[in-house]
Amino acid sequence: MYAEDQTFQNDSHNKHASDSILSSMAEAIACRESHTIQLLHALKLVSAPEDTPLDLDERRIRNVAGALDISTKGKTTADIAVELAEFLLLNLDVASQGFSRVLSVVVPPERIQVWKELGVLDAPESEVSNAEPSRKNPDPFAAQILRSSISFLAKCLAGNHIAGDCLFGSPERTTTSLNLERLQANTINIALHNEFAAMAEYLLAASQQKKALEAITEAGAAGVQLYGISKSSETGFSNADAVAPLSSPKGVGSALATGALDILLTDTHHIFTGMLDIASCNRTTVISPNNVRSLPGVEPMGDADDKAGAEALAEQILFQAIESFKARKKTPRHIPSGTDKTIVGFSLEAVDRHFGCLERVASALIDGRIRGIVCLSGCHGHSAEFDTAITGVADTLLKNNILIFTNGCVSLPLIAHSYCSTEAQNKCGDMLQLFLGQSMPPVWHFGGCIDNTQILATFREIAKYAGRPIKELPFAAIIPECNSGKEINAALTFHLFGVDSIIHAPSPSEELQNMLPFMRAEELKKLGASMSLGTDMDQIAQQIISEVSRVRSELCWR
Repeated sequence: MYAEDQTFQNDSHNKHASDSILSSMAEAIACRESHTIQLLHALKLVSAPEDTPLDLDERRIRNVAGALDISTKGKTTADIAVELAEFLLLNLDVASQGFSRVLSVVVPPERIQVWKELGVLDAPESEVSNAEPSRKNPDPFAAQILRSSISFLAKCLAGNHIAGDCLFGSPERTTTSLNLERLQANTINIALHNEFAAMAEYLLAASQQKKALEAITEAGAAGVQLYGISKSSETGFSNADAVAPLSSPKGVGSALATGALDILLTDTHHIFTGMLDIASCNRTTVISPNNVRSLPGVEPMGDADDKAGAEALAEQILFQAIESFKARKKTPRHIPSGTDKTIVGFSLEAVDRHFGCLERVASALIDGRIRGIVCLSGCHGHSAEFDTAITGVADTLLKNNILIFTNGCVSLPLIAHSYCSTEAQNKCGDMLQLFLGQSMPPVWHFGGCIDNTQILATFREIAKYAGRPIKELPFAAIIPECNSGKEINAALTFHLFGVDSIIHAPSPSEELQNMLPFMRAEELKKLGASMSLGTDMDQIAQQIISEVSRVRSELCWR
């Protein structure tokens, strides 16, 4: 097995390259896994209500427990949550006895069987998560890279997805107002929810103190700007000129994804699945007044019993924001233009709730109202050229009745240009417009870069109702050039599920070029999907349209 790939590993130069890729992937697993473990420990703390202010999703906890064969009869939700968290903490490793049960929550049985046949579900944990290169491992590069990606899927995607949904609830599809064009790249930016309107006044006063002005100047900032997060009907901020309206609560994820926020002041009931991942990715400090010692990436705000206490607390938050601005100078800012109402919060559960059953989506795929589904996924350093490429490929796909799923930073230009609103239906072919009706956008936004699990779970359910394995359906993924182990792992999860994936790389990096032997390994055809590099988005779009037509023809679908 993997005969062609073995020649790649035996070459000393390529062996060094493969070790470098595997180490990068393993480091990404170690980093993301720690976040998942923290979330699972937070889930365990529900047995002590004084330790967490979170409202648990009882339905989600019981459903997941049932899927993992954890008995729920006669048990409280808190007890089930603790048992669920303990099971996941013990079984996220490939070598653990319950690993396949964890995968089964998001992975179709057909895929697990394929992975077993390829021999990539039987490696000891040290081979897939140790950050040291596996020079003595006799398995070829292809087997090792697949094991690493499966480990990433379990520890960083599935585990994170399950823990996040149990703690914060599944995402809910909603229309949110966004004013992202108000963000400034050269100011210290603090966003706060409307319940902190009083703190906004103290922050404004603190920012005018001599000590603060000197620190702001020394940091190289043009000033301090506050942004309000509230429902349009209840702004709550008395100083509207000084507190710029930014978004409604469900739009915070998109605001964080711009990379422009230094501090987010929020309450735990506003935290949703994936939000903390986006904040972490952009190094934004999240502060909450609640007891949040159990939540990863959230810092406690402290107490203020009187005016003097509030003034001291405001000064503390302000100087945290200044330090955050200084530490984030190299964090890219991507501030889109335009003000828009955007539909966000897509997930398997949200889609199921809207249509009543995923069978309606599968039926539309079969009868041709949806010719195919393409996911635009991942992170990227934005530029005008990149934004044009993303919107260009979206235009071409939508015109050809291909529905688009999106997640991660790559979605920002689509949000900015209204593709995630019903206004973009005029870009669609007649059949896709017919399917979408009056309330659905042609681009479905599934959250942050780590939310691949939601998209893959949706693919799984559509495939179930279509009566075909994922690998036989007209699905594809376009991923911007992978520049880190996290992005390589995330891209490979689509490949593992049997989804054709194309990495858009106008100028392929050396690391990507080193992956070419893996992409071309003949034995990997058993996964039922292709992986390739594409340098031109227009050509990628035409390649996908041609492949969708071929797949539909083989299925005898119109």
